[in-house]
Amino acid sequence: MLPEEDLSARVIRLARLGRARGFSRERFERDLAAASEGVLVIEVPAKALTATADPERQTSRIHLSLLALVRDERGTVSDRFSLDAPYNIPNAKLREVQASLITYTHPLRLPAGRYTVETAMIDHEGRQSSARVAEFLSPEPHTGIALSSAILVQRVDPAGSPQDAVDPLVFQGNRVVPLLAGRLGPGMKPAVYFVVYPDKTSAGKPELEVEFLSNGHPIASQKAELPSPDASGAIPMMVGAAVLPGDCELRLTVKQGAGTATESVHYSLE
Repeated sequence: MLPEEDLSARVIRLARLGRARGFSRERFERDLAAASEGVLVIEVPAKALTATADPERQTSRIHLSLLALVRDERGTVSDRFSLDAPYNIPNAKLREVQASLITYTHPLRLPAGRYTVETAMIDHEGRQSSARVAEFLSPEPHTGIALSSAILVQRVDPAGSPQDAVDPLVFQGNRVVPLLAGRLGPGMKPAVYFVVYPDKTSAGKPELEVEFLSNGHPIASQKAELPSPDASGAIPMMVGAAVLPGDCELRLTVKQGAGTATESVHYSLE
């Protein structure tokens, strides 16, 4: 049995649009009629998987299978995600791959309510498995300005073509790959991605305040006006984050008229 920390899964809830068109509270909210849109993110450290050498081909093989079931409060399966992923890795690249994270995302559209996500992984080469269960909340629709979860960025990959215009993980032609673990390796320069959803009923322009805290103490803050919304009515943003020893926090606050929304992301340096 693999250690529990070798399988991470979170439901990122997507922020509210307020009109029809994990294992954490992280979210982007985007209400589609009676449903709220989200993303299930599954993260596996490649070093947790057994690599079997093939001397003749000068490669190593890793092979994992994943299954995730999303259940509502009655236990009914509301959504599912599965894959079988064998990889043949050149030996020259094996160390680099083993130092990386294998991340998969799956979109969700769920009515408001409380859910569980059951995630299981099989390491075929090592004949091991890992499983986790956690709860998350799909929020009720609400009005006013909204802010998605702030998520650490592992990397950005070229977006598929054609781009999904309503995919909240697409930013300036690239697709954001979330980093679920809040531990940063030496030399990493963290970035934080989030989406602002302005209140269309307000004449005021939304304003963003970014605060950086180290071990609970404010270190720096900055305010800025936000750019105009994109065609979907959202304002996707990415900002750099500072790193100091200990617990770091980036706190985001958006204001528009009398409305306010706040989100935070915590991380630390290994």
